[in-house]
Amino acid sequence: MESFFECAFKLEKFLYAAEEGDDLFSIQQKFGVPLSRIIKDNALCGEIEVGQYIFIDRTGGETFLALPDEEFDRDVIEKKNDAPVVYPFQLLYK
Repeated sequence: MESFFECAFKLEKFLYAAEEGDDLFSIQQKFGVPLSRIIKDNALCGEIEVGQYIFIDRTGGETFLALPDEEFDRDVIEKKNDAPVVYPFQLLYK
């Protein structure tokens, strides 16, 4: 039998119930969805709670991890990700 994560990675959109130890960064890393997308799709403005349902939409396109001192067109990246600031190790849409 497949685990939740194995099944979830076959889906493009689904609800995820936050577990003990989850925060937005860890959810971003689990599912490969930029933080700005998770916040926007769920109208989040603070901490998440255990059991809180988080809508995950993986249809935004190819992502990459912003590495420190990496060269990229910040204006394009910021617009596509609806992120006024790009942080090192933030997951973003290309």
